[in-house]
Amino acid sequence: MRIDLFFIILSLFFSCTTFRKKELGDYQRWAYQLQGYEEYTKLFQTQNTMWVIDYSKDGSSQKKWDLNEIKKVQDKNNMVLSYLSIGEAESYRYYFDKMPKDLLFEENKDWKGNFRVKYWDSRWQNILWGSPTSYLDQIIAQGFNGVYLDIVDAFEYYPELEKADKALKMAYLIMNLSAYAKSINPDFVIVSQNGANILKYLKEKKKYLSYIDGLACESLFFYGPKKMNNSWNPQKDVLSYVYAFSKAGKKVFSVEYVNYRSKVNKYFSYVQGKPLIPLVTSKALSGKMKLAE
Repeated sequence: MRIDLFFIILSLFFSCTTFRKKELGDYQRWAYQLQGYEEYTKLFQTQNTMWVIDYSKDGSSQKKWDLNEIKKVQDKNNMVLSYLSIGEAESYRYYFDKMPKDLLFEENKDWKGNFRVKYWDSRWQNILWGSPTSYLDQIIAQGFNGVYLDIVDAFEYYPELEKADKALKMAYLIMNLSAYAKSINPDFVIVSQNGANILKYLKEKKKYLSYIDGLACESLFFYGPKKMNNSWNPQKDVLSYVYAFSKAGKKVFSVEYVNYRSKVNKYFSYVQGKPLIPLVTSKALSGKMKLAE
């Protein structure tokens, strides 16, 4: 009986610690790197961090992270999310050459090889999920904890008269993607980058929020045309929607592209006590940045 009791206690101990599922709300720091994976040290040595990386080491399907590599990062109590652009198609991805070109609009002038896409079209959604070769399905098979959805703010590209319709279409895209992913893995995490003001156009805000787990925002405070080190310029119109996500219990991650020490200090001082998890990094998202005076 004493031996049996020992094993019961041991089992409960491991079930409460080692095998406890990772929750997005557990993480108070995060890291964001989409290229420069020649240097693995930082990725594999960091602990207790929510990581955002690409599903591949070079953007192609030939150099995808394998299950063991992702697990190696997770074993240090890290959560690993895969970047996934849903509002633009990328010419360096495996699907691009075969996708119907009538799905594409003009190229993004700031990011060569990225094209606006008809994200409401079922053919684009079939590229994203629904078969073993679909983008999301590959990410799930690789063992990622979730996805980090980019270009959610694609509805902003349209004239004001069209924005409500295009925002609703983006919301449906995200909700359907989330429902599919969570049907495979109920613990799969969905984080939306930018587009917080999608809430402005939605009547069923609570319904939309129930499908996502977190929000990430770029350049909330140093907003401007430069890639790095814009002046202090908080996006006050966006911040009200950002805090609406937080009030709904969603984790909010903030990233600023600054490397002047004075700007970094101002940013971290300002967000202290606010429901934001801060990060400073380079716009290239290469994992390399040095502070300047």
